[in-house]
Amino acid sequence: MPRGDRAGGRTAGIIRRLLLPGGAGTAWPHHLLPRPPCGRGKLAFRTHRQVLARWTRSRSPESHTGAPDILIREARAADEARILELLPLIPQNAGLSDPAKRAAAQRFRESLALDVLVAEVDGRAVGFLALSFVPVLSGLRALIDDMAVDPKCQRQGIGAALLEAAIQRADQRSATHLLVDTSRGDAAAREFYQACGFEAGGIAPLRIR
Repeated sequence: MPRGDRAGGRTAGIIRRLLLPGGAGTAWPHHLLPRPPCGRGKLAFRTHRQVLARWTRSRSPESHTGAPDILIREARAADEARILELLPLIPQNAGLSDPAKRAAAQRFRESLALDVLVAEVDGRAVGFLALSFVPVLSGLRALIDDMAVDPKCQRQGIGAALLEAAIQRADQRSATHLLVDTSRGDAAAREFYQACGFEAGGIAPLRIR
């Protein structure tokens, strides 16, 4: 089913309740994203949020107070070209062939297994995160497949905003762990993931419940 037609589907509906409570065509600023309910998850989320905030301040203290308003929303069909433009920023995607790009575009349009979140600043998509869910016998795992931020917009808290949204999304779906392949990122990305609590090297799990 095309991505643009998924608004009524189960996956899109869950994302919209988390990120788009005002309905289609609206989005919430990152600092107003819904917080998790009270309980064990609340403490974990508060801890992750503090780590993300410290990371942002330590990397760009001069821009922290003047950081842009960041909207985190689900991807739309119109985002396809921009996401494909950002995709090669991931080191392991740097040499994507044309057939690989076409295959990525098809997965973006048709895959129901992918939740793609977009970071928007001043009406322009400046980053994205692709999240998938894998059921296992012991529960549900969430996997960050790809994440990229426009180099001109880095060190402004956009990566942290996307990661927090992914953690909230995974918690909403009752995933026990959020996984990321840290080897796919550059040195700065690996440092970022480790600062956020992911283990170093290969597939790194972050326990969220």
